[in-house]
Amino acid sequence: MCDSGLLVINIGSFPSAGGISIFRTGTDRKKSIMENYNFAGSAEAVNRGEQFTTYMESRGFEFVADEAPAVEGSKLGPAPGDYLCMALASCKAMTLRMYVKRKEWKVDTIRVKVNLVKGEGTPSGLNTFQAKIDLTGSLDEEQLRRMQYIARACPISRLLMKHNEVLTKISLKASPTSTLP
Repeated sequence: MCDSGLLVINIGSFPSAGGISIFRTGTDRKKSIMENYNFAGSAEAVNRGEQFTTYMESRGFEFVADEAPAVEGSKLGPAPGDYLCMALASCKAMTLRMYVKRKEWKVDTIRVKVNLVKGEGTPSGLNTFQAKIDLTGSLDEEQLRRMQYIARACPISRLLMKHNEVLTKISLKASPTSTLP
C-alpha cells in the first residue's frame, strides 16, 4: 500500500504555469484540508473501470454521469458539465421561487435553461454560463428587473463567479487479490 500524502491542485493561482500549480504538502495539513470545513455540498463518485460511466451519491441520492457515444461514452447519464449547468439552473429557480413566495407575486412557472460555453468558444476566453429564464405569471417591468437581480444573486451564481480552488487528496489502496486458480 502506498500513502501518497496530500496532493493539492490549485487552479488559477499561477498564470505563468498555465493557471495550474500542483504541489505536495505535509501530513500536518492533510486533516485540515479534507475534514475541518463546513461543507456547502458533498458528493462521492465511483468509476469501476468503464470508460466514463461513473456512479455518484450525494446525501442519499444516486446519480450517474457519463459521456456521449461520440466520445466513447455509454450515454447512461448527463456529462459532468451538464451537472454544473443543472446546479446553476436549479439554484436560480429555487432562489427566484423563494423570493416570489416572500413577495406574494403571481408566478406560476419558473423555467431556467443554462448552457456552458468553454473559454475557447468565447471572445473573452472565459468559461461562460448562459442562463435563460422564462416566467409564467403576472409581473410588471419593475418586478421583472428585480427578478433579474435576484437570479444573479443565487448562491451557485455567486460561487461560480468567485475565484475557486480545487484541493485534491489522493491515496492508493492495494487491489484485493483473488484466491481463485
